[in-house]
Amino acid sequence: MSAAGLVPFLRRQRALVLTLSAACLLLGAITLPRLGTGIYPEVEFPRIVVVARAGDSPPELMEPSVVRPLEAELATVMGVRLTGFPAWWVRRTYYLMQMPRWDRRLRMVLDWTVALFFRPDITKVDLAVEQDQVLRAPSGTS
Repeated sequence: MSAAGLVPFLRRQRALVLTLSAACLLLGAITLPRLGTGIYPEVEFPRIVVVARAGDSPPELMEPSVVRPLEAELATVMGVRLTGFPAWWVRRTYYLMQMPRWDRRLRMVLDWTVALFFRPDITKVDLAVEQDQVLRAPSGTS
């Protein structure tokens, strides 16, 4: 049977094709939980911890004098400086791979994708009035 004659044959044998397809899906579903994960290599990603001490500097001064230079140095990976979209993509991919389950990863990707189409939701919470009330409250009450 030639390849040109195969398509008409399969169209005539729809019941056979559907039965074989269903059997393959069923066997795949049965064997999937038994699939070993030992074929994948154990990978240890190196982690780096950076502690920067700048005394009691306010955040407005700490960001340009401490944080930005550290970010610039840490953005260079194996001699390649990542900036812009590639750096954004690598950072998001790293955080995504830190999630323990695929359903959580999928939810994060969907969340990030939806966030691309809308403006950021910026909410300012000012608790100064509440803090003043707590400080003025007599002792023993809350």
